[in-house]
Amino acid sequence: MSEIHFSNYKLEENKYYFLYIGELKNYGLNIFLKEALSRIENRNFGFISIVPDVFEQYNYKNLLVINPETKNYPCKHGDKVSCRIPAHKFLSHVSESRQVKELVRKLLHRQDNLYIYMYESMPEMRLDSIPGVSLLGPQTHVASTLNSKIYQYKNLKDLIPIVDFCICDGMGELIRTTDKLWKEWKDGIFVSLEYSAAGSNSIIARSPRDIEDKFQGQDEIFLISRNIPHHSDPTVLAVVANENEIYVAGVADQRIENGTRFTGSTFPTKLPDKIVTTLKKHTIRLGKWLAGEGYRGIYGCDFLVDDKDRVVFLEVNARKQGTTMEFCCTLEQSLPLGSPMLPELEYYAVTKGRFPEGTAEMAKNNKHIRDVLVTGGDAFVLPNKLIKKILNALDNIDHLKMKRLGTRIPVTVPWRVDSELLDILEESNEKKPIRVVTQINTAQEITPISKEAFKQISKRVSAVLNQAVLLKGINDSAVKMWKLCETIQESYVRPYYIFNCSYRNPQFAHLRVPVEKGRDIVESMYGNISGDAIPRYIATAGGKIPLHRSNVIGRDGTDLILRKPWNQEEVKYPDANPDEYDSSNFSFTKLG
Repeated sequence: MSEIHFSNYKLEENKYYFLYIGELKNYGLNIFLKEALSRIENRNFGFISIVPDVFEQYNYKNLLVINPETKNYPCKHGDKVSCRIPAHKFLSHVSESRQVKELVRKLLHRQDNLYIYMYESMPEMRLDSIPGVSLLGPQTHVASTLNSKIYQYKNLKDLIPIVDFCICDGMGELIRTTDKLWKEWKDGIFVSLEYSAAGSNSIIARSPRDIEDKFQGQDEIFLISRNIPHHSDPTVLAVVANENEIYVAGVADQRIENGTRFTGSTFPTKLPDKIVTTLKKHTIRLGKWLAGEGYRGIYGCDFLVDDKDRVVFLEVNARKQGTTMEFCCTLEQSLPLGSPMLPELEYYAVTKGRFPEGTAEMAKNNKHIRDVLVTGGDAFVLPNKLIKKILNALDNIDHLKMKRLGTRIPVTVPWRVDSELLDILEESNEKKPIRVVTQINTAQEITPISKEAFKQISKRVSAVLNQAVLLKGINDSAVKMWKLCETIQESYVRPYYIFNCSYRNPQFAHLRVPVEKGRDIVESMYGNISGDAIPRYIATAGGKIPLHRSNVIGRDGTDLILRKPWNQEEVKYPDANPDEYDSSNFSFTKLG
């Protein structure tokens, strides 16, 4: 059986490549790195992704899927089995793969060197031992050492405020030690294995039974610490280039369930300036420590803020973390023109041991933001109690002037829009305006019950706006788009944007529509439908750029040259592939 589960990569002439090795969920970071490398090295860069994710089909280009676990299931479950594989095992197989080594050889024959990009550097990745191959991130053995919670707590206890803790060698010592602490640590005991991410190998224990249930049969080294009642779980993302150069990207608030399970984060933080300043100082201090240990690159720091507003250290993530993509997007739209972004900062930190000229942080990065979008998938999926809590927190931030809630619930589950939710929206809208933003792509999505849901929402908020996406074969004709805009307008929803399907989501490349086609559709609306039912046609390329003809100033191969009207910056925007647009192949027909 072949070790390659799926492969579709094609090498293009006059293009340099780097390899991304990791899970598909972090694929979007490669787009930012590709753009950074193209600027820095003045070359046309692309990338090939080596991932373990097993799917029914793949709409990503230049993909190579390796997952040796799949060979264990066909005889029992059939060929189509999706299974996860531990990162260290995946990286070990990639490093030993004959096909991967052959790909590396081909690339090095075409180009001077080859970068490997990873979410987390781990010692099982050994391809960088090949001459000409280098890891564009922290050294693997350094990152592995620093991600040990045991190592962190032993070395940081005198450097930064830290919770009371003990280290237990084995299950027996863990049980004996916690037996002595239950009465003293009455709010619970945090128990973790040496390596744990997103709460996977940790628990807030309230009894010996909790420990036994979670760690049954695991006779390893454990970190235990006092669980401290607290009101916030902030996280700080930063980059370290050397002991004197630490870049703080920003502070976000984590959502933690059941004490340890990370479920997402929100930016900007709702914490006051005094606490944010303390968080940044601690993060810089930790960055200096990391630099002294030989670490260069992106890192994260997790803290808690107790009920007396004291900041307490929890852990360093010597890797990229969940907020990395969030801050890539935020910094791109917030920093001065020409400022280096996170991938560029990490490139210089790793390869030069310094930051490039023009490096700039967001000055008081949560103060100039006046409008916040609450999404994370769908805001209305959250319980009413949590929605109210989030809106109350935003209403109490002085510099925020309005809120946006992203949702498709009125279309997909309209009966979720109950009277309690409507009252919560109305109460918050009285304090600061709320705009509900939805995505409806066809007129057929509007039903009588969804229309009624939008009607009730429109009575309680300042506006309900639609952001449609132009999609091949779905709404890419004048008549379909006219009907969509008129139908949603009749349903108390304002047609606001039509997005050109983003090139940063390559899994949807088969659904992209050329910009010129989209402009023809939008311009056909004038004189045919009501003027206030005509949306703006937008491309996302370092901000939302209106696709008026005056903003499309030229073409470079397959890329359009767009001009940002607010600062006159010119950017390249990859247009839809005309051959792919003309093709009759669609993802939903490939399954037939």
